[in-house]
Amino acid sequence: MYKKALLAVIIVALLVAGALAYQRYHLESENQQVELILDLEQWQKLGLEEEKLSQTLTEYRELGVSSLAVKEESVEDLVERGKISLFSSLDINLLTQLSRSEEEVLSQLDTAKAQSYLLYEQPAAKERVLNNIATHLGEQRIVAVNEELQLIALDSSKGELLDLKLGFSAAELNLATELGFKIVPRLSNENNINPQIIEGKFASLDELAKEATSQLIFNGSEALGYPDQLKLTEELMGEYQLNLGMIESFITSQAGVKSLANSEKLATLRVHSADQEEFDKLTNFQLVARYLRAVRERGARSLYLRPVLESKEGLSALEASQNLIVDLVSSLEKNGYSIGVAQPGERYSSSRLSLLLINLGILAAFFYLIDYLEVGSFPGQPNQVIKVILFLLLSLSAALMIFGVGAVNLNRQLIALLAALVFPVLAVVAVLLADIFNPERQNKELGWRALIKLYLQVNFITLGGGILIAGALSDWRYFLHIRQFRGVKLALFAPLVIFLGYYLHYSFWLNNEQWSLPLIKERIKAYLNRCLRFKDLLLLIFIVFAVILYTVRSGNQPLIPVLDFEVAFRHWLEALLLIRPRFKAFLIGHPLLILAIYLLYQRKGQSGAYLLLGALVGQITIINTFSHLHTPFWVSGLRAVNGIVLGAVLGLVLIKVEKLAQRYFSYEQERSKEI
Repeated sequence: MYKKALLAVIIVALLVAGALAYQRYHLESENQQVELILDLEQWQKLGLEEEKLSQTLTEYRELGVSSLAVKEESVEDLVERGKISLFSSLDINLLTQLSRSEEEVLSQLDTAKAQSYLLYEQPAAKERVLNNIATHLGEQRIVAVNEELQLIALDSSKGELLDLKLGFSAAELNLATELGFKIVPRLSNENNINPQIIEGKFASLDELAKEATSQLIFNGSEALGYPDQLKLTEELMGEYQLNLGMIESFITSQAGVKSLANSEKLATLRVHSADQEEFDKLTNFQLVARYLRAVRERGARSLYLRPVLESKEGLSALEASQNLIVDLVSSLEKNGYSIGVAQPGERYSSSRLSLLLINLGILAAFFYLIDYLEVGSFPGQPNQVIKVILFLLLSLSAALMIFGVGAVNLNRQLIALLAALVFPVLAVVAVLLADIFNPERQNKELGWRALIKLYLQVNFITLGGGILIAGALSDWRYFLHIRQFRGVKLALFAPLVIFLGYYLHYSFWLNNEQWSLPLIKERIKAYLNRCLRFKDLLLLIFIVFAVILYTVRSGNQPLIPVLDFEVAFRHWLEALLLIRPRFKAFLIGHPLLILAIYLLYQRKGQSGAYLLLGALVGQITIINTFSHLHTPFWVSGLRAVNGIVLGAVLGLVLIKVEKLAQRYFSYEQERSKEI
C-alpha cells in the first residue's frame, strides 16, 4: 500500500509536468520568426564603394534580412576616415602637417599641459569631439582651441582619445533607415561611466522613430552602466522601447546583461553570433549548420552576421558573403522558420501549486528508491510509519519554501538536483539490481522482446525524471538561460557513486555470512599484495582516460576540442535524424545497458553488474539533456529518443560480438585440450 501510494504521487506529478511541457511546446512552436542582423561596420570592410554597398544591402533586404547593427563612432574611426588627425605631443609628423615652425605653432597655444593635438577640417567634427571630451573626460582636458590653425590641444593621451566614443554616425543611421532596415544599436560601457554619459548615448537615437529600432545589443564585455548604473540603463531602454539582445554566454560573457535580462520591464531575445575569424575560416556549410543549430536547438531568434572578408571556396569575399546569406535564408525557411524582426517569447512560469505537486512526485521517487535498501537481513530500514512522517515533513518544508518564505528559485534548484540524483539510480535499481543476485532469474532464457522490454523500462523511468526536472525548472528565466541548473557537474558523478553504494549494500546483506570483518581484511590484504598484471594496468589506464573524457567533454566549451571527423559525423547524424543524440548516450551508455541486461540472464551476473556502472552514463545523459531548459522541449525529447533507439541497435550488435567472442574462446579452449 505504501509503495502504491508513492507511485500514485509520482504519476500525478508526471501528469502535471507533462501539462507544463505541452504548454511550453505550444509557446515555443508559436515563435518561429528569426531576425538576421548584419554588422554594418564589418560589411564596410569589404571595401565596396558607397553605391555598391547600398546595392548589396538592398539585395539582402529583399532576401529577408531585416536589421543592421550600428556601433558608436570613435575618434579612431574619424581618424581612419580622414575626417580628423591626431598626434601625440612628441609626434614629429605634427610639424609637417601644420607646415609651420615649432616655435610659431607653440607660441599661439598654451600647451604646457598638452599631451595630444587634434586637427580638424569641418567645424561639425570639432564641435562633436569637444562636446564628447567635455562629457566623457571633463572640460579641464581641453587645453586650448585654435580656430585659425583648426587645432585642439588636449590633456589626454593619444590612446585614451582614440577610444573615445562619439555617438552614432548620422550617415550610417540614415543609410539603414533609407534602405528599410531596422537599426540594432550597439552601445559600449566606459570606465568612467556616469548618468550623463548614459543619457547622452541614448540621446543620439532621438532623431529615430521608436519603430526604427529592433533591439539593443551591447558592445564589448560589459553592459552599458555596469556595475552601478544598470538601473538607469534599464529605465532608458524601456523609454526608448528597446528589446535586449543577449548574446549566448558561451560565445561572449557580458557582465551585467543577465541582471538586465532578469528585469520584468525588458523583453529579451537570445542572439547567436560568431567571430570574424570563424566567418573567414569555416565553410559556408559549416556556418549555416551552426546558425541553424542555434535557432533549432537553443532557441536563438536573432542571428548576428558578419561578412566573409577573405576569398574562399573559389569565390571572392563578396560572393562568399552573398552565398552565405542566401544559403542561410534558404535553410531556415526549409526548416519551417520565417525571416523577419524577432519577437520576444511569452514570459511563462509554472504556478506554485504545480511546483509543489512536482516536489511531491520527486520526493516520492526518493522514498521509493530508499525502499530498495530493504534487502536480505538488513536491519536498518525504518518502518513505514516513520517513512510517511519523514515524507510529510519534507513535503511541508517544500511548501514553506514555495508559499512561505518565497524561496521559489532555491526550491526549483534543490528539487531538480534531487531528481537528477534519484532517477538514473532508481531506473537501474528498480528494474535490474535484484537480478544480479538472483540465480533463478539468471538461469531463465531471455528473448529479444523481453530484453528490449527491460531496456525500455529503465529508460522510461529516467525519461520520467527528465520530464519532472523540466517541470521543476519551468520558468522563463531558465528558458532564456538567464538562470541555469546548478547541479550539472554533481549530477554527472553522484548517481554512479550512489549506484555503487547500492550494489555493495546488496552484496553484503544478501551474503553477509561471507563478509566477516577478518575476512574483509584478508581479502583487502590479498588484493593489495597481488601482482600487477599488464591487463590490469591497461584497464586502469582505460578507466582513468574514460573518467577524464567524461568530465572534460561535458558542457559547451569542452577542454578537449572536437575533432574534424567527429564534426563531420555530427553533421551526418543531424542530416539523418534532424536532432543528434548525445555520443555518451548512444555510443556508450545505452549499448552497455543492452549488453548488461543480456549478461545478467546468461549466468554472468557480475559481468553485467560491472557494465551497469557504464550503462548509467546513458541514463545520466538523458537527465542532463532535459536539464538544458534553453533547448526547446521537443528537441530534448527527440534527442533522448534518438539516443535510446540508436543505443539499442548498437547494443544488439554488441551482443552479437560477445557471442562470437565466446564461440572463439570456447573453440580455442577445446583446441588446447586436444593438444
